[in-house]
Formats: sequence, C-alpha cells, structure tokens
Amino acid sequence: MLLQGHVVESTDRFTHILAVISTRLSVPPPPQIPRRISLASNIFGRLANVCRKRTRLSLQTKIRLYNALVISVLLYGSEAWTVLKADERRLEVFHMNCQRRILGIRWFHFVTNASVTSQTGEEGLAILSEATLHFWSRATTTGSDTSPLRTTPGCGRSHRR
Repeated sequence: MLLQGHVVESTDRFTHILAVISTRLSVPPPPQIPRRISLASNIFGRLANVCRKRTRLSLQTKIRLYNALVISVLLYGSEAWTVLKADERRLEVFHMNCQRRILGIRWFHFVTNASVTSQTGEEGLAILSEATLHFWSRATTTGSDTSPLRTTPGCGRSHRR
C-alpha cells in the first residue's frame, strides 16, 4: 500500500502502546493477559529490590508504589479485555504473589490469602470486572445525549451544554 509516497507494509498483528492489536478473531484471544503479567512482573522485579534494600520504607509506602507502578501496568487497557476464568485466576495469582513478596512471606510459611490481604489492606482484582462493566456500559449506551463519544472525556463534544 502507498501512503503519502511511502510504501506501507500490511500486517495482521502489531503492538501499539503496549497492547497487541490483531485483525483476526482468534480463539484463544491474543495473549494480552500473559503479556501484561510479564511486563508487570518485570517492573515488580525492579521494585522488589528497592523494597528489600530500603527497609525504612513503611508497608503503606511499598503498597502505594506497587499500586502506582505495577497494578497500573498490569491492568492497562483491561476494560476492553475478554477475561476468562483462567485469565482471572492468573491475574489473582500474580497479585497475591506480589503481596506476599512485599510482606516477605515465603511459600513454607503457610499463610492464607485472607491473612495476606488483611495485612496489606489490598483487595482482589475485582476492580478488573468493574472497569470492564463500566467501559462496556458506556460504550453501548444509546441515545442522542449519551452517545459514547459524548460521555468519553476528550472525544467529540462534551455532554454538558
């Protein structure tokens, strides 16, 4: 294809803003979730060194860093994902493993997930399903005053008059 005098190659799959875009509907869907877990794990690995070496950081500060740096990367674009139960389980396992590492809990300590979440004050990744529901409820809204372009910040005219 020729675009403004340049030859542009056609492709079925590419990465845009850290998300895999595919023209084909595939079963299973594109590997968004394993990719997001991998990226978040890489960031957590760097964060874990900071948390371990700097013992003066409070638990609250470590959790805030984790939420800001790791969870934001993990859930980037999640409102448009098709999440299967197995994918949800993978995300929860990653989330719990990170919390255990922040607390310094090893596998042989036999600490329950409920105990870990009570110590960190973190909830599960139920926010993922809430974000998805919110995204799709806004995207499928009909009517002249509630079209997705009018309710999405930065897109089209504002819904306020």
